[in-house]
Amino acid sequence: MGSDRTRARQAQQEQARRQLAQCSLIDFACYVDREAARPEVEDSFIQNRYRAAHLQMIARYIERAMDGSLWDGVSGDGKKVLLITTPPGHWKSSLVSRKFPPFYIGRNHLLGRPHQVILTSYNASLAEANNRACLELVRDNPLYRNVFPDVVVSRSSQGVAEWSLEGESFPACVAGGVGGGLTGKHGVVVVDDPIRDRAQANSVPYVQTLWEWWVDVVRTRPHSQHEFILGIWTRWTENDPAGRLLRERAEGKNDERIVYLRLPALAETAAERLSVAKMGMPVDEQDPLGREPGEALWPEEEPAAAHESTRRSFPVTFDSLYQGRPRPRGGYMVGQTQFKSLPSVPTQDIRLVLGVDWAYTEKQMASPKKKEPDYTAAALVGLWTPGRGDEARLVIGYLARIQGNQYQARQFVKENMQAVGKRVPMRSAQDGIDRLFLSLMRGDSDLLGYSMKNLPHLKGDKVTKAAPWLEMAQAGLVYVVEAPWNNDFFAEVESFPNGVHDDLEDAISVAVWSLGLGQRERKARSSSKVKFYG
Repeated sequence: MGSDRTRARQAQQEQARRQLAQCSLIDFACYVDREAARPEVEDSFIQNRYRAAHLQMIARYIERAMDGSLWDGVSGDGKKVLLITTPPGHWKSSLVSRKFPPFYIGRNHLLGRPHQVILTSYNASLAEANNRACLELVRDNPLYRNVFPDVVVSRSSQGVAEWSLEGESFPACVAGGVGGGLTGKHGVVVVDDPIRDRAQANSVPYVQTLWEWWVDVVRTRPHSQHEFILGIWTRWTENDPAGRLLRERAEGKNDERIVYLRLPALAETAAERLSVAKMGMPVDEQDPLGREPGEALWPEEEPAAAHESTRRSFPVTFDSLYQGRPRPRGGYMVGQTQFKSLPSVPTQDIRLVLGVDWAYTEKQMASPKKKEPDYTAAALVGLWTPGRGDEARLVIGYLARIQGNQYQARQFVKENMQAVGKRVPMRSAQDGIDRLFLSLMRGDSDLLGYSMKNLPHLKGDKVTKAAPWLEMAQAGLVYVVEAPWNNDFFAEVESFPNGVHDDLEDAISVAVWSLGLGQRERKARSSSKVKFYG
């Protein structure tokens, strides 16, 4: 008798879980995730993660978008757009790109509404990986069938690019990358991370292509009143679709019905929120989650101390990716006051490199289109750790440059190499010019025993390559030796990348990357990649 009551109670509990999973995105994610759903593990590792406060808020916004109430009181007659920005590594993709589509399809299918989903990302491979996870959840997971038993995947349409439900001629879920065509497809559009990295963010052609794709393709896909655009990503640039849409909306040039949820890694002060408002982004009077300034978004996984460390090391990256307030292109700029000074190059605990940026045109031989030819520049740069446990500093020991022909350029570099001595390696980075000059200099008997190498080709534009040391300057970690060349350097760096010359910055960037700082910054970002569960 007791066992019958136990089974009856368990059946009631199971039925209640299924009903909750039909209505709540978080309950659905916890139920269908094989680890989180185990009834005997109510406080499981995965379930606790899905129930993080920021994920629950994201889920509530999405649920209100599904029933239409999210746009009550939002002016405009255009498409419905929900934009959400979060820091990396906060499970946005696991919830939004891998759990939301099956939930949307199942719930709207149950209600007899349109239930098509389009998954997009910066390339087709990532979008298809998310689509594969959705397909496998709907097709292979018995827990999903407990919630939505009538949703059955068609045997003849099970591709990662698109798949359909049994008895339907249209695809239930479609995947595509930025720039790809989606002709003939419609439904809710999920745009997850349309920009891969800083190199793409700083590429004017790519950002323009992204915007044109958004206008011509993404915004034309939602058709019915229950369909909308859901964009969720980390902010690399102020010119991403979120920035463009919000600026145009503020200027009265856009009639889209936009709701914007920005979840910064660290709760902001009133002054920080004011600075965001000045950038043209809507800002609430208080933190969306009611946090006090400085509190972390997900303290159990990413404590405030870890974020503060990232802020100190990479302030520009932190503002953009983690706080959702990207600076304008050229916003990597630093002024003279942000560099610290030294009387001379330290003699201990420092590793030096001579970075070279080549050019070989004399001023009088410059073309009419370029009245000011580039300089060949040399930068003595060191990585300095003055005390045990101290954060590494960057020291710019000296800078020099010359406008000259090929012979003069090589002679200039030779003299600089001899001035610093054989213990300091020379590194350069341009492809064609550097290979030619390097082979000629290696044949110079005066330079026997000197280390001379070209770095592998560095990807990205000048801003991307200079970002590691400019961010260190923002953090107060770059020292400049006091010398007459300081004026030329500060004049160049304060106009970078839009000034007439940037050769000194290029030479510094070569040295910095050869010291491993560019790679360190890249690894710091890659360690924050989203991990998927379920």
